[in-house]
Amino acid sequence: QLGHGDTKRLEAPKLIEGLADQVIVSAACGRNHTMALTGRRISYNGQPLVKVACGAEFSMVVDCKGNLYSFGCPEYGQLGKNHHIYQPLHLYV
Repeated sequence: QLGHGDTKRLEAPKLIEGLADQVIVSAACGRNHTMALTGRRISYNGQPLVKVACGAEFSMVVDCKGNLYSFGCPEYGQLGKNHHIYQPLHLYV
């Protein structure tokens, strides 16, 4: 979860070398994962993302038009579709 490629506990902040050349706009952490929002595009064809959030085993992102996207584990309906199928969901805010 810390992004350093190991499982060592850290008592003080440490630069994440893999992201050192990126401008980080926002970051969020969940129970088992962490997300960082950078200026680099990922395999996503929508509007630019402006905010990220993490739950225990799911994540949500907001684009510049205010659209909310969810992905991850839908075990308890956290993705907003009230079913248990693993698939991305596009919600309009």
